[in-house]
Amino acid sequence: MIKLIILIVGAYLVAKFWFGVDLAALIKKPAEAPIIKEAPVSLFNLKRYTDNSLQIAINHPLNWTVAPFGNELVIASTQEGINSENRKDQIRVAIKRILLTEGQTLEGYINSTQVEGVKITSRENVKLDNKPAIKVLRERDPPVEPPSQIIYVLHNGSVYALSATPADSELIPVFRQMLDSFEFLE
Repeated sequence: MIKLIILIVGAYLVAKFWFGVDLAALIKKPAEAPIIKEAPVSLFNLKRYTDNSLQIAINHPLNWTVAPFGNELVIASTQEGINSENRKDQIRVAIKRILLTEGQTLEGYINSTQVEGVKITSRENVKLDNKPAIKVLRERDPPVEPPSQIIYVLHNGSVYALSATPADSELIPVFRQMLDSFEFLE
């Protein structure tokens, strides 16, 4: 028995100091239970919506409400969200196409949409469907309603405005994933 113990200790010491192998690290520990986190709503049950009149396609969560209104498309996290913009647990995404007047630029259009009592609090150059776009955050002054996040992009002589209201919604990460799926059909 003593010879067996000496043999085991000797093998351990040779492995550790001669070969640099830590035998204790090779002994498997019991597997820890995986941590399961709730996945964002947009990772499951996505649906592709194509709007031929706007010539666009976009993914959205399957259980969201889609309502086309001529040159505007509204996708909302709830049926009530189609007409409501004031709850942080909801989001209303509107996609609108606006024809530019001759010679008007994207910057010129954005500046022309300024109204009294609404200010642009941030502006950033981004890409949408691999096209240069401008993301703005608009807020009322004083703040009587939630802010809006709007992405403006120029395509075939029209400005497309993709807005998310409220901009401080818990679902803004879903809006970002929707933007990643957005594409022009023509």
